Amino acid sequence: DLEARLQSLQQDNAQLHAALATQSTKQADARAKLKFENQCLQARVNSLQRQLLDTSICDMDISMQDEVCIELTQRELESPSNPSKPTTTISPEEHKASNKQPAPLGAASRWNQQVFAYRERGNLMAQRQLNGEVFL
Repeated sequence: DLEARLQSLQQDNAQLHAALATQSTKQADARAKLKFENQCLQARVNSLQRQLLDTSICDMDISMQDEVCIELTQRELESPSNPSKPTTTISPEEHKASNKQPAPLGAASRWNQQVFAYRERGNLMAQRQLNGEVFL
């Protein structure tokens, strides 16, 4: 009688262990699935943040973009660590012409800003050509 009861308890114990193992496996699977979904959502958030940054840069006033570009290019040219520093530089008059500021924003239309930005890009490209930079 005791042996039958012992076998019954051992079977119940084995069933409980099997159920516990099944439950642990399900929980591990659920955690893995949630981790994967979290990684997917994080990648989507990162993508949306990059798009937002790109959009805000695109929405930035064109002349502001060019001013930043010109300023950065000028810093590169003046940098002592620049190995391709040109031996011939542009004249002060050409430098002044490439750094002209636009009319005040209140007086300038969007068209004038775009024309100014186009000219600034041309001046920047001419400056780079004079300094021997390579275009890609």
